[in-house]
Amino acid sequence: MSRCCDIPFFIAQRLCILLMLAFAAPAAAQEVGFHWVCDPTERHTRFYRADLGVVCWDGRTYSHDNGGIPQHMLDYFEQNSRKVKQKVDEMNRHIAEIKAAAPANNGTPRPGPSAEPPANPRVRATVAPAETTPVVPVAPEVFASIGAGMPRTAVLDKLGKPPGSITIPGDEGFIEIWTYQLTDGSAAKLKIEKGVVLSREPKTAEHER
Repeated sequence: MSRCCDIPFFIAQRLCILLMLAFAAPAAAQEVGFHWVCDPTERHTRFYRADLGVVCWDGRTYSHDNGGIPQHMLDYFEQNSRKVKQKVDEMNRHIAEIKAAAPANNGTPRPGPSAEPPANPRVRATVAPAETTPVVPVAPEVFASIGAGMPRTAVLDKLGKPPGSITIPGDEGFIEIWTYQLTDGSAAKLKIEKGVVLSREPKTAEHER
């Protein structure tokens, strides 16, 4: 009878040891516990790990389990959270406006809502047309030529002024988010900080995929 499927004893012994270590490691981690400690060299970093109950504030560690977190720090993060949410809502509204202003697939502009007739037929209402900034779509391959590190002025020379832009607070100043309309009907964004491009979305143009 062939014994090609039998496992040698020394291999089976090693497998047993590995299995014992694999099951013992999670249990040991649970017994020891996990404690977050901030890097004391990061003296200009502030963030709040609400899931761990820990605040890193200018290189120092504050936690609910060790002395508590000062109220002014919690107020600071709460205020920043509200500002970020407000800026994100503004960005979403800008994107919705750009999509609504973009032409349909057949090149015909989307019709706007029909105006209701005045209540008194003898009175003719006169509505001045609203002045809007024209949206000039950008070719996807042109947008894909914008790379991280490109100066803000170079982006304006190449793509023009963005139809939508917002500014949100960051760790080292303010971050600008510029929104452009592409010729394929999609929206694209650039993130700019300290006068240079940090990132772009989408990262790859359609013809490069």
